[in-house]
Amino acid sequence: MITWNVNGLLDRIKRGTVLKNLKRLGPSVALIQETHLMGTRCDFLARLGFDRVFHAGHCRGSRGVAILLKRSFPFIVLGSKLDPEGRFVAIWGTVEGKGYNFVSVYVPPQLLGPTLTVVGGVLLDLPPGITVIGGDFNALMDRGMDSSRGRIGGTPGPDSKFKVWAEAMGLCDVWRVWNPHITQFTHTSAAHGTHARLDYLMMPSTNVTATSGSQMLPRGISDHSPVRVTLGGPEQRHRPLWRFNAWFLQDPKMVKELRQELVCSTF
Repeated sequence: MITWNVNGLLDRIKRGTVLKNLKRLGPSVALIQETHLMGTRCDFLARLGFDRVFHAGHCRGSRGVAILLKRSFPFIVLGSKLDPEGRFVAIWGTVEGKGYNFVSVYVPPQLLGPTLTVVGGVLLDLPPGITVIGGDFNALMDRGMDSSRGRIGGTPGPDSKFKVWAEAMGLCDVWRVWNPHITQFTHTSAAHGTHARLDYLMMPSTNVTATSGSQMLPRGISDHSPVRVTLGGPEQRHRPLWRFNAWFLQDPKMVKELRQELVCSTF
């Protein structure tokens, strides 16, 4: 499967080029970000071998995420969840009786914390199975290795929230697992002259053994590189993605409610 920020699909020619490139790359599942599409325009993505499209839009020319399923992929969809703000779309189902969950995520700039909190809640509600989260998180996992200048764009601000969130959720950076010593970037900011790895494929640590490789693909059509992961590792038992999410302790409303519950339980 592939995750890819396509940076807008409003243009008919670009949309066709992106779909042709996906057909050439041959993923069973494509996790797409920044479609910029709304309403029936999303139906244009069901072409060239992709017959099922799950899309969450926000407004024309902004955000928008999608999951495209290849016609030959025997995935039985059992449920889905779409974000009305166009930040994520999640689907779950089975392949030959085995559970799989796929999530496409786009984190808008300056909205890292709120978006991660919402996505974290969605992940905790997914059924048991192999879970793959792909997307443009607009954040760095490691300043030293994932950015040419230790920052995103022109702002050096904090980037540790993403790493803290991933660890709290028990998620692994699959590309980094397979490429532990490589410095490679998925995005270039022409305005600031910086390069950064902003696009990630994340999986629960218990699922990573189900992968057999991950590669960063050449950039050309978009200003982001696609990232690919191949599933096909050894068989394993899949445990539900459930644990207390320490990230929620950064939410003042949640902390206040927990304090009230603790006071009540004391008496």
